[in-house]
Amino acid sequence: MKKRHHSIAETEGSSDLSSSKSFGRAIQKSRSSITKCMKTLLCRGSSSVNSATGRRRSSIHKNKVDLDFEMEQEYEQDPDLFKLIHHKPWIPEERAMYDDDAVYRYANQHPKSFRARYDLSRGGFEKGGRGTSSRFPLLRILALGASLRTTEAVVRAYPPAVFGGRDKNTALHSACAYPSEFQVSIIEYLLALDPTAISKTNQHAYLPIHNACSAKIPSPVSLEAVKILVEAYPQCVSKTTKLGETPLQAAKKNDKTLPDVLSYLFQRRRGV
Repeated sequence: MKKRHHSIAETEGSSDLSSSKSFGRAIQKSRSSITKCMKTLLCRGSSSVNSATGRRRSSIHKNKVDLDFEMEQEYEQDPDLFKLIHHKPWIPEERAMYDDDAVYRYANQHPKSFRARYDLSRGGFEKGGRGTSSRFPLLRILALGASLRTTEAVVRAYPPAVFGGRDKNTALHSACAYPSEFQVSIIEYLLALDPTAISKTNQHAYLPIHNACSAKIPSPVSLEAVKILVEAYPQCVSKTTKLGETPLQAAKKNDKTLPDVLSYLFQRRRGV
C-alpha cells in the first residue's frame, strides 16, 4: 500500500518533514471530522448564511458530489500540468501568465494529475515530486488567483490537498497569502470544506489571518475577507506568530494594508 502524504503550503522554501505519530493522528482526526461535516452539508442540500456578511451562499456541492478525503496520492507527475502551474505567484509578470480556464479544463479532463506533488521551487520539471519543497497543485493555483469554479474542480480531483502538510500550511493559508479578486468566495468555500483551518497555524505560528494581513500581491486583503476570518475565529485577533505579531501588528507593518482593515482590526483588538 502506498504511503499517504499531505500537501504543503504555497510559501517558498523547504522545511523539515514531520513524521511524528501525534501529527499523523491529528491529520486523521481532522479528515474524519471534515468528512462528517461534508456528509451533513450534503444531506441538508441547502444554502447557508455567512455570519460575517449576512449574505447567503449556495451549497458548496450543488451537484451533491461526495468528496473523498481518503483518496490515495499519485506519484507520477504530469509535465503538461507543471507548465500550467509553475508560475511564481509573487512575480506580477508570471502571475499574468496563469491561465485559469486551461487549469479548469485540465482538472476535469485529467484529475489524476492533480493527485501528485510537484517541485515548483526550481526552474525545471522534477520527476517524482519527493523534494522537501514539493507540493500539490491546489495550493499553487490558489496563490496564482484561481477562480472558485477552478478551485472546486481541483479540490474534486484531490480533496486531501486542502489539509496542511510539511510546513503545516493549509489551502486557506495559501489563499490568504495572495488575495485575488475571488478572495471572498474562495475563503468562504475553503472554510465550508474545513472549518478547523481558521485556527490552524503553520510552522511559523501564522494563522490564515496573519497571512492575509501580510499580503501585498496581487492586492491587499479586503475588509470583507478579514471580517469573514475574524467572525469565524474571534480569538485570532490576539494570537501571535513566532515573531510575536498579532494580525493588527502584521497589518501595520504592511504598507499596502487598507485603512478600513486597520480600523476594523484595531476595534476588534480593543473588543469594540
